[in-house]
Amino acid sequence: MVKSCCAVGCTARFRKGSGLSFYRFPDDTTLERLWKAALSRKDWEPTPHSYVCSHHFVTGRRSFDPTHPDYVPTIFSNSTPFAQEKIAKSMDRYNNVQERRGKREESMKRRVAASALMVLTHLEDDVEEVYDETCTSVACQTELTMKDINIVSMCERFSI
Repeated sequence: MVKSCCAVGCTARFRKGSGLSFYRFPDDTTLERLWKAALSRKDWEPTPHSYVCSHHFVTGRRSFDPTHPDYVPTIFSNSTPFAQEKIAKSMDRYNNVQERRGKREESMKRRVAASALMVLTHLEDDVEEVYDETCTSVACQTELTMKDINIVSMCERFSI
């Protein structure tokens, strides 16, 4: 069976090497309802052979991130210029948020790495003191605070 787009007015069909992608309807019922609403087809139910082509996504491909504008197809031939402008703005907003999130995460990594270095230095000093005092003891006790433990767990989270 030939893949063709089920959007109203779209005549896109699969051709090898065309660079056009086709996406099946999602298995998630809530997301499927959103896709059906976006297509605006009355009394229509998608089948396992129903596809939406990449022309209907802002970036040209589907996203699995619910905050991304391409989580649901949005570009259609019957879209108004106002709707298309709104879609472009939502893509800009998404990119700005992702950029800020990346900067925030980098800053967090740097702070965690600096704190981890301090904690590890503190731990090494404690272990040396305990080893010097009790060479025969296998167990040792440190003065780790909850803050130190959280820093160590953050190091594991960021693979530092």
